[in-house]
Amino acid sequence: MKTIESSALLRRAHSDIDSRTNQGGKRRVSRSPAAGTQLAHLMRLRRSPVQHVDGRTNLSKDAWGRTGLAELCSSLERRDHVELRNHLGTMTYKVAAAVATYGDSKPHVLEIDRIYAEFLRRLWVHMFREEHDLYTSIRNVEQAHAKPLFGSSILIGTMRAIRREHCHFAKALRRIAALLRGYELPRNAGHNYRELVQGFRELEAYKLRHMEDEAIVFSRALVLEKQLMGK
Repeated sequence: MKTIESSALLRRAHSDIDSRTNQGGKRRVSRSPAAGTQLAHLMRLRRSPVQHVDGRTNLSKDAWGRTGLAELCSSLERRDHVELRNHLGTMTYKVAAAVATYGDSKPHVLEIDRIYAEFLRRLWVHMFREEHDLYTSIRNVEQAHAKPLFGSSILIGTMRAIRREHCHFAKALRRIAALLRGYELPRNAGHNYRELVQGFRELEAYKLRHMEDEAIVFSRALVLEKQLMGK
């Protein structure tokens, strides 16, 4: 299964990508062989079990600093967001199962259900906005399809809104973790409760790492836009 998945990722790494123009249409942008190789290398690094330093790996940080912004946005959209949606689908089922089983005996499970419902609603909209607005704008800036005029940033307004939403998501996940007592399992925890705890532990780890990776892309994009403003 892993071999099939890796082959599919490598094929996508060397395929063309779609880029939206300022007029709302789409254009096809061909990836260079070197760019495809970079993205494939990045994917391998993200899957590699290497030593972590301060929550990140030196190798992955280096790769995220060198790979083109358009390629990184494609990775965030086509790989990370797909995996995140899978997490959310699984988590929705686990929350529903926990509410059905423990809703009458564990009030904090009902509170988790309430927080997660709002988290889920906002996150779906958030990912759509990133994919159809911010990532597209970053690609256009890097590929010179759009240039900031008269010192007015194309990216900063949307990025500020996205970062505020990131803070909201991190706060919601911290609240859920607190209600689950730092993901500590009670001795008599049933199957559905264990699934709830493990699911949120994995979702929090994945979402926080994803936001860290996006922060690198956003910072690089703002530096590039500032350089373009100076030209």
